[in-house]
Amino acid sequence: MNCKRKDLWFLCAGASDGRLPKARVTGLLISAGYDCRTPRAVQRTKAMIKEARLKHLMVDSGGFQILCAEKRGISMTFNPEQPLRITRKSLNLAPRHVVEMAMEMNANSMVALDFPIRKIRDPDERQREFQMKLKHNVPWARETAKLRKKLCPEIDLFIPVQAYDLDQFETFYSKIKGIDFTGFSLPVRNMSMKDIAAFLLRMHALGIRKCHVLGSSSLPVISVCAYMSGRYFDWVSFDATSWRISAQHDTFIRPHDLSTIRLKNVGSYDQKHVCPCKPCAGRSLKRIFALEKEERMKILIAHNYLAIKGLCEEFGRAQVDTRYLRKRLEGSKRSDINKIIRCMSEIETMCVIEKGGDDFELNG
Repeated sequence: MNCKRKDLWFLCAGASDGRLPKARVTGLLISAGYDCRTPRAVQRTKAMIKEARLKHLMVDSGGFQILCAEKRGISMTFNPEQPLRITRKSLNLAPRHVVEMAMEMNANSMVALDFPIRKIRDPDERQREFQMKLKHNVPWARETAKLRKKLCPEIDLFIPVQAYDLDQFETFYSKIKGIDFTGFSLPVRNMSMKDIAAFLLRMHALGIRKCHVLGSSSLPVISVCAYMSGRYFDWVSFDATSWRISAQHDTFIRPHDLSTIRLKNVGSYDQKHVCPCKPCAGRSLKRIFALEKEERMKILIAHNYLAIKGLCEEFGRAQVDTRYLRKRLEGSKRSDINKIIRCMSEIETMCVIEKGGDDFELNG
């Protein structure tokens, strides 16, 4: 299959509260449920957006905050006539709030409000969870699409897929079919590379040409996104907070393969290794580790962000497939390299076999 020009994007998530990387951030994801939860938070977020050098801003809906509220058992309402409110004791969030925040932030795209499904193993429990959340996710998708069409049709709309498998996805899609939206947002959770590819292939068969992979910037996920973006989609984006969380735990992300180095595990890496990136400024790992906590975290935040962004840009220019990954990752000491390459080979085979867009079998 011939590859076309890719539009592969890494959207920096979790950058609020003064954690915006001291590097050129061109793609940013903010949450209506967190970054816009109060008037003061809105002003801080606007200042952060102004500081960045954005080419694309996506507003996520706040489904994560709804999931957290569900786990804590706090009071939840979804009343558009009341102000957006998220505190430790209560939550009020509706599709209208998401659309209004996307407009106020001058976003390029937004994600419809959703009620995330929980991580559950039992098949029967999964089905009950899916059906329970479907009662919210279908009307919210419809309402968000209606408001967007009326108020801000220029903003791309991604509909979140809260489904454990393709059968459930088909059920969800059948209930929202006909609404006006741009593409799907896919929370990958613990999906395998093949699972992600199967969902994306089915979306492509339905005529979808833009998708966002929610919540992961791992090498396997980026590899699948790069493979699919070059062959099936006009736009594939992904987001993650791993750049920040890793830095908070004194972890250095290797630009070559996104493997990690815990700075405290002195015997597991070369302390004399020098990083040439701008934030590290030619410091050795030993020197970075010796810095004061605050300074060290600032450097690691910027370095880790650039490591992920750099790999995304490199994969966006390349024709990523099994052959490319095998050559590109040669010499990597990641323990899952062979698994990544094997999965990519299986995806290539799956794409050939299932080219017509039929259903695909997932790994559970």
